[in-house]
This record gives sequence, C-alpha cells and structure tokens, in this order.
Amino acid sequence: MCRSSDQGRPTPSRSRRARRGTALIETLLALVILAFTGSGMIALLAQTVTAVRDLHERERDVGEAVRALERVASLNRADLLDRAGARRLPAVWLEIDPRPDSLFNVVVRDTLRRVELLHTTLYRPDSLP
Repeated sequence: MCRSSDQGRPTPSRSRRARRGTALIETLLALVILAFTGSGMIALLAQTVTAVRDLHERERDVGEAVRALERVASLNRADLLDRAGARRLPAVWLEIDPRPDSLFNVVVRDTLRRVELLHTTLYRPDSLP
C-alpha cells in the first residue's frame, strides 16, 4: 500500500526532467517572439529608409521648382507672353497661362509624374508707372 501512494507523487528526478523541458519550451517561445519582433523592426526600418529617400527626392524637386519659379517671376510682361504655354525645362515642366486683367498663371510640375509642385499667379500690367 505504501507503493501505491508513492505512484501519485512525482519523484525528484521526474520533477527535474519536467522543469528542464519547460525551460526548453520557454526558451524556444522567447526565440520565436524575438524573431517576430525582429522581422517587424526590419520591415519598419525598410519603410523608413524608403520614406526618407522619397522625401529627399521631393525636396530636390521642390528646390528645382522654386528656382524655375524665381526665374519666371523676374520676367516682364512681354517675356511672359513669349514663353506662354507649356515647356520642359531641365528638371521641371513649366506652364505659363496668360489670363485676363494682366494675370499669368504659372504652374511648375514634376517632369516624370506631372505632379504639381508649385502654382502661383503673377500680375504684370501693360505698362508700369
């Protein structure tokens, strides 16, 4: 009878083996969690690199658009009328549209996607006082 009561209790060696197996499972589970977290961080890093690259390209494009707009803003009425229409400049696409009342709409676009980078309206009267 004494033996039957001993069968219900774990022996010390059986208990140690169970703990070793639990430690192994916990370690594997921690490694799996670490791997998922690491892959998520790598994906986030890749998206950040892409976003920064796109931002630098956009910044360069807007800088080119600002320089083109500054050149156009320095033109007088006759020169604006001569350059009316759309034309491709080295880095941007420029559209000058004469409007009534001595106004000129000026749009600077990206050459590849034709996305509007800058848009303004210039006033150039017929004669300056």
